[in-house]
Amino acid sequence: MTDTNFTELNRLDWLDALRGWAVLGVVMVHSGQAARSAGIAQQISAAGQYGVQLFFFISALTISITYEAHIAKFGKSFRAQFSWFLKRIFRIAPLYYIAVIFYTLERYEIYLLSHNKYGKAPNI
Repeated sequence: MTDTNFTELNRLDWLDALRGWAVLGVVMVHSGQAARSAGIAQQISAAGQYGVQLFFFISALTISITYEAHIAKFGKSFRAQFSWFLKRIFRIAPLYYIAVIFYTLERYEIYLLSHNKYGKAPNI
């Protein structure tokens, strides 16, 4: 095993550890809310709110690492950069559009089942 492979494995382990801390933080917040904890337990569980921010940080770090690896493998031409960008878009966009369609249909179904009353402004 070369040094670069060993370094890459350590980097991924490090990112996995950060992901674990982020998950722990999110679970702490939701557990604290469900248990309606107070005092020091509430303060500790509230500190878990930074788990979401840690996920965003990890995402940005992972994107930059994959970009650098892609450029190192395929070069820094416009075509290589564009192919990396397309790969990122098609990894996220299809699920996003499926969710948009699903939630639109779900809200419409709720509207129909509520006999067209859901979402109307109240009469004053």
